[in-house]
This record gives sequence, C-alpha cells and structure tokens, in this order.
Amino acid sequence: MEVTRRVHVFLYAGEEDAPRIRRAADRLYPDLTYLLIDQRVTDDVESTLAAEGVDLDSVVECIDCDHRDMYEILGIVTTVADRERHADDEVFVNVSTGRRPASIGAALGAMDTSTEATAYIDHGDSEERPRHTEQTEELPEYPITSPSAQQVALLGVVEELTTETHEPNKSEVIDRAAELDMAFLADIDDPLSGTGANAAQHRLSAQFVDQLGPGTRYEYVDVRQPGRSKQLSVTDAGENALVAFQHKAADTLAELELDVDRLV
Repeated sequence: MEVTRRVHVFLYAGEEDAPRIRRAADRLYPDLTYLLIDQRVTDDVESTLAAEGVDLDSVVECIDCDHRDMYEILGIVTTVADRERHADDEVFVNVSTGRRPASIGAALGAMDTSTEATAYIDHGDSEERPRHTEQTEELPEYPITSPSAQQVALLGVVEELTTETHEPNKSEVIDRAAELDMAFLADIDDPLSGTGANAAQHRLSAQFVDQLGPGTRYEYVDVRQPGRSKQLSVTDAGENALVAFQHKAADTLAELELDVDRLV
C-alpha cells in the first residue's frame, strides 16, 4: 500500500525565516523537505534551523539559488514539485519566507500544470494575519501552462544555432532536431527534402512557432523574414523560459552542451 508523503518546499533568506519555517513544520509535519537557500546567506543554515527547533531529519535537499531571480525559483519549484517526481505525494510550497521575488516565483511554480503543488502562506501569530483567517492559508489556484518538453528543447536548439551574426532558419532547426531524434520528426523518413521536408516544416510551425511565436501569449520566439527563408531567434522572455523550464528537456540541453544559466 502506497503511503502518501507530505513534501514541503521552504525558502530561506536569513535567520528571520527560521521561526516561520519551524511554525509551519510543527503544524504540517513534512515527511520530505526541500530548502531553497538564497546564495547570499552567510549563516550556517542547518545550525540556525536546529537552534530554532526545526527537525532536520526531513530535509532531503538544500538548493543554493538566487532569491532575486523569480525565473530561477520558478524553475526550481517546477523541478522539485514535478507531478511525475512526486506522483504519490502531496506537495506544499511555503511562500511566506524568502525574498519577495523568490516567493512570487515559488507561487507561480506551484500553479504550473506540470506540478500538483499547493502554495500557502504562513501567517503565524503576527498582527498581519487577517481576522478569522487560519494561521496557514492556501493561495487560490490559477493554473499556468508552461511550454512542453519538446518546445523547451526546440528553444535550446534555436539558441544553440544563434550567433552574433546568424539566426537559424526553419530548415537548420529541423536538421539539428533530426540529429537529436526529436519526437515531432519520428515518422518522417527524410525531413530535409521532398514531401518529408514539407511535413517537417508544417509540424515545426504548428507545434513550435505558432504556439510560442509572435502574437501568441508567450512570444518566446521571434520570426524574421529578410528573404525567402524565415529566421528564428529566442526572445528575452524565451530565454527566461528556457532557464525556468530547463529540467523538462534536460537530456536534450545536455546533448546540445548549452549553458542555459549564462542566459540569466
């Protein structure tokens, strides 16, 4: 019989966060805990939490990160709270600790449809708690759909092929995608010529450009047509998305040897 574990994600930006983490842990009894620690923290986090009375036995991973970077935190939360990684668990994200950009990124990560996490605020016993409000308050859910694994991988391909003097066209992207055995080309014998090329171009447009390009809700990809061939590039928003959701296409990005973190 599967036992449902309670998984909690806490943000830590300094010793002032320790009491809130302890209060939440005392009430919610996490079985597994991820600590997202701001890289500027200078104190010994485990000692500080232990002194506050936090049981560290549940901590499975401490992750150093930049609490000023909302996208980095968003990516970490969607990684550790991924629905496949914790398919049989209940995942909760405390957004009342850490720096403000980090707490926003954590809340967005919990709302991403690739997770089944619940974001909550710990009011504690402070005067900030509204009357008739529980000490622990779950945030309303506004589901956010992030790019698919294939779309993240294609963002990586476009980024890899882009230089200061060159932006790849669709054929170049398809050629590189074929080398990587990407799924959208799986049943096309020759994606670079004849009817196969037409099918590959159509699928790249339908599954990538039309969903992430100009005029879409994301606009992660820019399209220019200086001649007969459309040239693709990753926008600033697309670079942020590539950083935030890199875990979805980790194997492909590793094969590309793309240093995603340099984009931030």
